[in-house]
Amino acid sequence: MLKHGKIHLNGSIFLRQLSFAFYILSSVRKVILQSIYQGIPNKVPVIVVGNLNIGGSGKTPSVIAIVNALKIKGYTPGVVSRGYGGTSKSYPLIVQDDSKYSECGDEPLLIYKTCNCPVVVSPSRRQAIEKLLINFECDVIISDDGLQHYFMHRDIEIAVFNADANFGNHMLFPSGPLREPIQRLKTIDYFISYGNLDSKIASRFENIPCCNVKHEIIGLRNISTGKFVLVDDWSLSKEIHLIAGIAYPEKVLRTLLSYGFSGDILSLDDHQPMTQEHIVLKDDLPIFITEKDAVKLNGDISQNVWSVKTCVKLSDEFTKDLERKITKLQCK
Repeated sequence: MLKHGKIHLNGSIFLRQLSFAFYILSSVRKVILQSIYQGIPNKVPVIVVGNLNIGGSGKTPSVIAIVNALKIKGYTPGVVSRGYGGTSKSYPLIVQDDSKYSECGDEPLLIYKTCNCPVVVSPSRRQAIEKLLINFECDVIISDDGLQHYFMHRDIEIAVFNADANFGNHMLFPSGPLREPIQRLKTIDYFISYGNLDSKIASRFENIPCCNVKHEIIGLRNISTGKFVLVDDWSLSKEIHLIAGIAYPEKVLRTLLSYGFSGDILSLDDHQPMTQEHIVLKDDLPIFITEKDAVKLNGDISQNVWSVKTCVKLSDEFTKDLERKITKLQCK
């Protein structure tokens, strides 16, 4: 017992030492990059939608919601992304109708198909912005992730919080799930929170506006035929199979349960390719997949496979305040 405890203690100390080294290196990197790039603004305002946690938190749905809200207000937004999971031979890459998720990444392709706006992918978001502005008439740019990408000048920072993930033990990688210390949140402009914001965080950063959101189901789209059915008009079996390759697939299942569906879930890794083998089941129950997974499928698909169309609604107060900030930046 003592031996195991000693091993655990030594392991914990070692991880803490690594976390401290990570903190020093990342802090020095941040200071250097900000001193070089943060003083070089782009031609249009840049909004970064990111988080402190390693992994998914709802950034892409938030980006989609922001893009759609700004389009309604008359803006012409464009999006830049790292394109995680994509392996294009050249960058920056403009996402197009015939783009493959294996080249540009599943999330940029989803944003492009959902928002019908320009999307450019590159490991260097600064180069992606340059490509975007050369090829498109955008008046505001949203970066999907990139809060820690200090090569890129940003004007507005939005941190996404996921109640399921929370901030873990509030420690830096590898001792915990954080990319940066919690105090980094002092410098952001907004929170978007899926679920209630951690009470300690809420009280500590109460001066930062927070927009509480949730995923709402609009309807189901048949992958094979393209037929769209509003969720209230769904007349097939409400017992379903859910297959999801996202960070927190159980959230999708909980949302489906709240709409009267029931069933089981096959969880794949986030960004994992979805193949026809994954969607072959032995019974006749409908198979539901996420929109993010739907962009990965091609070929002949069973007519019993449906993608779950969801949306995130931003508050009017949040949208109006964001618009005021953008207008102020454009007038400089």
